[in-house]
Amino acid sequence: MENLRDFSVIWSLVHILLIFMLLSRSRYSLRVTVSLTLCFMGCLILANAFLLKAIKIDSMGRIFVLTCTVPTLLFYYWISYDRGWKFCFTFCLADTCALWLCITTNLLDLLLHGQFYILFITRMIAFPLAEYVAFRYLRRPYQNLQKTVSRGWAIFTLMAILYYALLCIMPNWPNPIINRPADIPALILVLAAMPATYLTIFSTLHSQLLLFERSQKARQLQMQKEAAEQQLENQQALRQLQHDMKAHLIVLNGLLSEARVEEAQAYLQEINAYAMDERKKEFCADPYLNAVLQQYSDRFLKLGAQWEYVLKYQSFPLTHAETCLIFSNALENCCDALQALPPSLREVSVQTDIQQNYALIRIKNRCGQKLQLTPHQLPPSCKKDSGHGLGLTTIQDIAQRQGGNIHCSVENGWFILDVMLKLEPVCDPQASADTTLA
Repeated sequence: MENLRDFSVIWSLVHILLIFMLLSRSRYSLRVTVSLTLCFMGCLILANAFLLKAIKIDSMGRIFVLTCTVPTLLFYYWISYDRGWKFCFTFCLADTCALWLCITTNLLDLLLHGQFYILFITRMIAFPLAEYVAFRYLRRPYQNLQKTVSRGWAIFTLMAILYYALLCIMPNWPNPIINRPADIPALILVLAAMPATYLTIFSTLHSQLLLFERSQKARQLQMQKEAAEQQLENQQALRQLQHDMKAHLIVLNGLLSEARVEEAQAYLQEINAYAMDERKKEFCADPYLNAVLQQYSDRFLKLGAQWEYVLKYQSFPLTHAETCLIFSNALENCCDALQALPPSLREVSVQTDIQQNYALIRIKNRCGQKLQLTPHQLPPSCKKDSGHGLGLTTIQDIAQRQGGNIHCSVENGWFILDVMLKLEPVCDPQASADTTLA
């Protein structure tokens, strides 16, 4: 009978790892993550299995935190992409859910006198079912929460740690719960309260995610509105050009009819110079992106900022809305940063290129000397109002969906944002226009 119990413990340990891997985001590829997990955690599970055979299950329960939880925490902190409170909450979430299943199945076996048969059968079913629920319903929305929600994780982590401590202490201290039947109702109440608390936590996080999505949609609608306004301005400019051309043709016809060829040529040069000045407003061939660049060009002009752009590649593998979101969010951050600087230091640069099947976007601006970046984390927003601080997260999400990523750095007083977008296997870099302005 005890063999069934011992095997179910090993079974539980293996599935705790799988649940955590489903919910967390690794900074390594899937193959490397699985290999590292099998090597390290496999050895750790075997070590705990030998301890389980060497000492009693009751004694094992008291030292389990030291023999398994702490090493697992350190290992996953090393391979996890998210750090800080996000990582702590995810770790506690996976561990407390697994502990909840272990204690619940143990109580069922105890109360129903299952002689470990009920414990074994319920764990064989409960843990794969928990993995299916995590993969089918929780994985994608929870990872979206990790990407987009930046606040609230600390208090949620503290609540999860409290439940973790309760689930570790109540069944084992000062002696096993089987020897304290009077404490079983209190333990059942804790087991009932934990799912309700997690539902409240996820409801709060989901509300923040909805706020982020509404902000995204509002930004997309704003981009569409600006593009439509730009098209309207282009149509009005075209009508104005048609009207002006009639007047120009009348003047040229008069000059040529009087054989004043030199004056007609001079007049044509004036028209050409005027047309070239007007053409400077065209930053690229994409009318949607051009509208965004035109808008921020005007804003930089009002700020007295010097800015340059070199668009060697314009055929981004994105929708118009996604392209506009990347540039508008990045340039909006530039405007915010430049406002805090004296006019003489306000500079912005926008560059695009293509290298090794990747479209590259580099947007950089002057920044304050106090700006410091934390490795593997996006720089926080300087604005405290709700809805701010989501721009870089939006850009990162778009880039990762396209098989790329973003990188932020600070060099010699410049904040540099690099965006990499994976292209299709076949692409012709010569097909893109080359537009420069210094």
